[in-house]
Amino acid sequence: MTLAISTPESPTLVDPANSLPSIFTVQPQAKRRMRDFFSSHIRNKNTRRAYMEAVRQFSAFCAQHGIEDLAQVEPVHVAAFVEDQLREHSKPTVKQRLTALRMLFDWMVVGQILAVNPAHCHRQLKIPHFGAFEYSPV
Repeated sequence: MTLAISTPESPTLVDPANSLPSIFTVQPQAKRRMRDFFSSHIRNKNTRRAYMEAVRQFSAFCAQHGIEDLAQVEPVHVAAFVEDQLREHSKPTVKQRLTALRMLFDWMVVGQILAVNPAHCHRQLKIPHFGAFEYSPV
C-alpha cells in the first residue's frame, strides 16, 4: 500500500482513503510537522495506521467539544478523551492511542509548535500481566 500524496512543498505520507485530522491541520506548521512525524518517525506501516487512527479519533473528539486549535488542547481534554475511549475500547487499544498522542505531541513540542505536551502529564494506563501470580502467605 503506497501512502504517498504530493503537496507543493513535499510528499506526505497519509492514508488517501481518510482525511487528515483537522485539529492538526489548522496551522500550516503543525500540518507539516504531523506529516514529518508520520513519514520519518513512524516506520512501520501498521503502527503508522494505528497511530493515525488514534490522532483522527482525538481530533474528532476535540471537534465535538469545540476545540479547533492545538493551542487550546489541555491535559483535561486528553484525560476526557481517554475516559471516553475506555467506554468502548479495550485498555491495550486505549493505551496505544494515548502513546500515539504522547509521541505526536512530543514531536510538536520539539518542533516548537506547542510549548508543552498536554498528553505528557496523563498517567500511563496500568494493564495487568495475565501470566503473573500473586503471592499470598497462608
